[in-house]
Amino acid sequence: MMIPGFTLPSQQGVTITLREATVSDLLDFADSEPAFEEKVTTLFLNRLQDKATFVDSKEWTVEDRRFALYWYWLHTTDDAEVAIKYACGHCGKTHTFLQDYRKIGDTYQSIKGLPERDIEIDGKRITVKPLNGGDAEILESMALSGDGRKEQAKRRIEHLSRVANIPVAEIIALTVKEFRALEASIKEALSDLQHGFEIDIDGTQTSFVLPPHTCPNNKEVQTRVRVLFRTYDFVPAL
Repeated sequence: MMIPGFTLPSQQGVTITLREATVSDLLDFADSEPAFEEKVTTLFLNRLQDKATFVDSKEWTVEDRRFALYWYWLHTTDDAEVAIKYACGHCGKTHTFLQDYRKIGDTYQSIKGLPERDIEIDGKRITVKPLNGGDAEILESMALSGDGRKEQAKRRIEHLSRVANIPVAEIIALTVKEFRALEASIKEALSDLQHGFEIDIDGTQTSFVLPPHTCPNNKEVQTRVRVLFRTYDFVPAL
């Protein structure tokens, strides 16, 4: 059965239609390595797409891919309420509440203008684009190969290289001051390219930003809880 189509948040002219997964599909995904969530995301979205409107999900932005998994889950789940637990920074207690995930869609926005922004660094024009699925797979593989300070720094550099199309060799030749200025400019450009529902992207991890939750012990304060987005929470399993 096909679920309702949706437009990619980064490209309003592109409509994607997914079908519901079959037992056969899930058997093929069963042996997928759980740590490779981006790879599983690509396999899942590509396999379930209507071939008449197929667009390789490696070319979608990370935000497009998260939205697509959420959209699929929302139209196939029997219960859209999820139990959330968090440590409150206001009262110091741990709170648990049920979040209606349909409300997450209230933060949805399509990208403003073209899915890219031009910035100028030392007189040179650089075009910044959101990270896509293929790039996310590469960064994920790097993260799984090591997570020391050196590996983390290499991923930061690789991320900048991919979103701004700057060779790594050029980036590592910069002074520290120049590097920080470049990184700050790219982050500012990416912040202007927000699309989909509200999420935080930190390296290879993505988190939902939930609607404000009022502290039960102080009705005057609220918290925007961050919940780690895990692919397997939205992809069905047998």
